[in-house]
Amino acid sequence: MAKEYVERNNKNVEVRTAALQWISTVAKFKPDYWAIEVRDWVWFVYPWNVTEDMTNFIRRVLTEESKLVRGSGR
Repeated sequence: MAKEYVERNNKNVEVRTAALQWISTVAKFKPDYWAIEVRDWVWFVYPWNVTEDMTNFIRRVLTEESKLVRGSGR
């Protein structure tokens, strides 16, 4: 959408796209350049995202554990 917006609002401009990861099996858009093509699911943890990823992971584990405890009648 961003590429289309830039092209639509800037005449005579060539727009190229790049991505750190291109998940080729499910991507709706293919960038012009990419660093890593991901064909099989894998969990990437980048330094700038460690806190967010781990917080969400821990929250999910605790939520699932809570459901199990409530379901067991404890």
